[in-house]
Amino acid sequence: MRKHPSIIIAVVALGAMALVLVLGRSISAHRLRAKCYFQDARGLRVGAEVRVAGVAVGSVTSVRVRPDLRDHPAEVEMLINTSYDLKIPDDAVVSLESDGLLGNLFADINIEHASGRPLAEGGVLRTRESPAMADWLQCVSNIMDHKPCDLRGRAESSKPGPPSVPASR
Repeated sequence: MRKHPSIIIAVVALGAMALVLVLGRSISAHRLRAKCYFQDARGLRVGAEVRVAGVAVGSVTSVRVRPDLRDHPAEVEMLINTSYDLKIPDDAVVSLESDGLLGNLFADINIEHASGRPLAEGGVLRTRESPAMADWLQCVSNIMDHKPCDLRGRAESSKPGPPSVPASR
């Protein structure tokens, strides 16, 4: 009995597609969506990097204004996408940083003092407002006038979720 070449080709093609699907899932083993809320998103753009410990682990997928959240109306959605299982503690803190003075903005997830449970899919992280360029310029001006300069007193949201009242650090 003679087999049809088209059947053999179809079986090989299906096998190749199955192999690609299996390998594709193992390459991207960890995907997690998370949100955070800022007073000012400072020009953060969709596609900006998300970093943990200086390592790019994902990207910003949405930046939008939520007028109903007056204290922290800038909603940032992130997608963590790594080839390994990355458990970000739910008490980690996100800040907006830049690569140098004129570098690109990115979302930096600080896990240094975090010890909470792993963040759930769609979870919300606390934020810390980073000094803006105007704050840096004011600091330099203060130093030139022999006045103190402290950029550490930036507000951090007190709890996960859309924050209503920031807590002082």
